[in-house]
Amino acid sequence: MTTFTDDGAWCWFQSPRALHHAGDRDRTYAGWVTVDGDIEVASYDHDDGTVTRTTLHEDFERDDHDAPTFHVDADGRLLVVYSGHAGPTIHYRRSERPEDVSAFGPERTIDPSDGHTYPTPREIGDTLYLLYRNGRGSVACVTSEDDGRSWSDERELITTDGRGWCVYRKASRVRDGAIDLGLTFAVGGGSDPHRDVRHLRFDGDELRTADGTALGRQTTLFDAPAVYDSEATGHDAWIADCSSAGGDPELVYAAFRSEEDHRYRYATWTGEGWRDVPLADAGSHIVADDPEQGVEDNPERYYSGGVALDDTDSGVCYYSTGDHDGSTLVRAATDDGTDWDRVELTGDDEQHVRPVVPRDSHPDLPVLWMQGSYTFYVDAYDTAIVGPDAPE
Repeated sequence: MTTFTDDGAWCWFQSPRALHHAGDRDRTYAGWVTVDGDIEVASYDHDDGTVTRTTLHEDFERDDHDAPTFHVDADGRLLVVYSGHAGPTIHYRRSERPEDVSAFGPERTIDPSDGHTYPTPREIGDTLYLLYRNGRGSVACVTSEDDGRSWSDERELITTDGRGWCVYRKASRVRDGAIDLGLTFAVGGGSDPHRDVRHLRFDGDELRTADGTALGRQTTLFDAPAVYDSEATGHDAWIADCSSAGGDPELVYAAFRSEEDHRYRYATWTGEGWRDVPLADAGSHIVADDPEQGVEDNPERYYSGGVALDDTDSGVCYYSTGDHDGSTLVRAATDDGTDWDRVELTGDDEQHVRPVVPRDSHPDLPVLWMQGSYTFYVDAYDTAIVGPDAPE
């Protein structure tokens, strides 16, 4: 395996957690949270195989929800953004030199409201948007007109309409001046109901449905059309990833027959409606009870192994199937959404979970993932961040 770190974990809602950028150097970058709560980043050099690691913030928080995300500015410097689980502040640092993670400038903060989680930068036109979940459970954003050096006040985009707990969202990369959003409504945390998979498109100004219907500058989750309707199916669901690699939106998500029976599904917009088909059995949840680590009656029974879409190759994804005792990472590809070519990339002697496809991925590192043993999102993971072996 290509190892970025022996000690790191990430959640799956903020992105990009990894990206490939080829300028003067050809490197893949990734970031994570250590078991002691340090925010770290690293680069892998595709020319000489070296890994360079830097700690951005020691003892930040022992929580994998705090994993950092990346934006490459106009000068080729890395802007790295991270937040505590429910904030209260968004932090960011910029690399001192282009394409170099060995040294960063001072830590700065954004304080638009409170309770921020999952910061996700996207550049639409000349404006940098930073999306996140705020303390009211809404999808919100701040914007920057100077490549992340100053920021606007907060704008709420998608609210819960006063119902339940929060909106979970996955954002595609920017294509044709907009991003696609895959959405799930959560009644509460842990294994409380997580309902529906819905979709909206955001162009920096208005939110629209896949067929182009305008919903205005702010809307509620329940105005977004349902791709998977939990009330109709009788099963909960949780969005896993969103892409527009083929031009039209693609979604992957987990539907739950029970806490022990997770199923991955794949949905695509056909131009007339959503085609939603089974992808794979996901297995069971990846968490465990471990009194020695202070984890009893683990509440996160809806944590699947994970599934991620390739944001440059439509119909390609990577998924983890198994349980806490062991899981396999699989690459799956389809031309028609029905027949899948599958290749197992790992064994199942340990956990291989939460795959991430680096943005603009290099062919030598098409996917990264967490390898080891995952028990709970707070201070109870023993995982490395790895990728496939680089070719000789």
